Amino acid sequence: MFARAETEHYRQQAETLARTSVTLATLGKLVREITASLYATAVFDALLRHVHQLLDATFFAVYLVDERGQTLTTAFGAEAGERLAVRSVALDSPSSKLARCARERQELMLNLTPEHDDPNRIPGTLATLSLLYVPLMVGERLLGVMTIQSPQAQAYGARERSIFRALCAYGAIALDNAAAYARAEAAQRRADEALQALRQTQAQLIAQNQQLERLAVTDQLTGLFNRLRLDQTLEQERVRSERYGTHFCVLLLDVDRFKSVNDRYGHQMGDQVLSGIARLLREHTREVDVVGRWGGEE
Repeated sequence: MFARAETEHYRQQAETLARTSVTLATLGKLVREITASLYATAVFDALLRHVHQLLDATFFAVYLVDERGQTLTTAFGAEAGERLAVRSVALDSPSSKLARCARERQELMLNLTPEHDDPNRIPGTLATLSLLYVPLMVGERLLGVMTIQSPQAQAYGARERSIFRALCAYGAIALDNAAAYARAEAAQRRADEALQALRQTQAQLIAQNQQLERLAVTDQLTGLFNRLRLDQTLEQERVRSERYGTHFCVLLLDVDRFKSVNDRYGHQMGDQVLSGIARLLREHTREVDVVGRWGGEE
């Protein structure tokens, strides 16, 4: 009789050790997976997948606190394989168990009876009898609340609650890291956009300056260089000639009887004549030559 009892005791111990080993292995896998995740969506998916391996979690949801610390909003939720709609709960809600868990920053366990009408149940979701809420904390900072719920009575004992606490601790760190990465990404994106905008502005300014420079030395009618540019070129060529002992040539053209064209055909026709001459000069001079309008028809 004693031998059988002892055998049964050892068998139960072996089963407990085996279950503990599986639990630790699953937790280890979860930790490796979520710590390698840079995005919150990947963290949520991993938590959902592993929580079902470890616990009875017909209902699973993560609620995060807004930046002002006034509202808890669904970041991720699933029930029986279906995603839950997003909902928000005021942190100061006197009736919400979710808000109470966040305010008190304490684990909250509820065991209901089938006759109990839970006022916190989300419309359209299953009636649950076992509800476990755990705050998501990073140091003293509250990120939100994670909850699992089951339609089974007394579904969460000491072992299940310990496992869920571990899940929440790992999940809080992973979600905090994901939020930090998201902020860094957003900051980098804003910096890249600002840099791109700056480069575009610089390019526009350069183009505008080049246009202004061209306008400053260009004759508006003919498109040739104006008197200012011709004076500058003559001075540059004089200095170069004196320094290197080279020669340069200045050729001045004057359109004969141009006044009679204006008088007989009008100034518009005279402008066309000047533009035509300018085009011929551009077509029949070298790139190194400087062609300009000295003044009038010269």
